[in-house]
Amino acid sequence: MLRTAIFLALLIAACSYAVKRGGGPERLTAYAFLAAYMLTIAVRSSQPERYFAIETGVFIVDVLLFFTVLAVMLTANRVWPIWMTVLMLMAVGGHIAKLLDPHVIRTAYQIMLSFWGWPAAVLLIVATWRHQRRVALNGADASWRRSLPGGLPQTRPPPQPG
Repeated sequence: MLRTAIFLALLIAACSYAVKRGGGPERLTAYAFLAAYMLTIAVRSSQPERYFAIETGVFIVDVLLFFTVLAVMLTANRVWPIWMTVLMLMAVGGHIAKLLDPHVIRTAYQIMLSFWGWPAAVLLIVATWRHQRRVALNGADASWRRSLPGGLPQTRPPPQPG
């Protein structure tokens, strides 16, 4: 119970910081985390049955969160969403492990689902802090790839005619 309260405090702190001080990717991820947390509370099994079988509702929420973070990764002008996507994929992987082997121990399944939220919240804090640092140093920080001046950087010059 204490661990849950500490995690909730960390999550609220991380998301509040990201919403107040982050760029677009940080804010979108914070809103997605808060929505996923509330949906998880709403759809998870009651305490006596929790984690004995696959938590279907939580699995759906985690898959939706994974795809949200994946979309951020593919469109943001940031590196941290790559790490966040991996963390979310690990949570989804916990569900898949239970789906493939229903005999996975209840505690192991619970740890596979709940562990990844801790480093994800810390990563969101670090990402927001780094965004603030870039804004302070450069005066701006392009949030999305389309917002870069001149579009995406080219890896080689375009071919010359003739």
